[in-house]
Amino acid sequence: MSASAAHKILEILAILGLLLSFVLIWIMWSGLPEEIPRHYNSFGEVDGWGHKAVIFTLPGVSVFVYAFLSLIGRLPRVMNISHREIEEKREDALNIIRKLLVWLKVEIIWFFFYIEWRTIEIAGGKAESLGGLFMPLFVGVIAATVFIFMARLYRLRHPIASH
Repeated sequence: MSASAAHKILEILAILGLLLSFVLIWIMWSGLPEEIPRHYNSFGEVDGWGHKAVIFTLPGVSVFVYAFLSLIGRLPRVMNISHREIEEKREDALNIIRKLLVWLKVEIIWFFFYIEWRTIEIAGGKAESLGGLFMPLFVGVIAATVFIFMARLYRLRHPIASH
């Protein structure tokens, strides 16, 4: 699979996550109680309640994240690639950063979709929390993704000498 095909698939996954976030609310809206979880602590436990309209915060933030990361990916001058050792490989570096951004879009949007779904489950009495592993998993996945792509940028700047 080509890099551009993989990029398109990831974009579709991100957009699918956005659409499903709104579809889920549309389907579940009438069954939501007036008060639903609006905030969670670091263990995934509810520590704040609010009006059911706060459920729109999650897809709203997801749309913002998608738009913001997409915008950054389309504005190369925003991505400061000025180190002289990498300047001649600028396009390669930009491609690595664009790949990072599309992966982050997919991960963040789907993690937010999970929060939305669990919020609805908790509000309906079908669950008690996001789960104790949610925060470590969320932070771990995002950190691992950033680390992998930063390592690729590092290797671009410091290629391993072949013998």
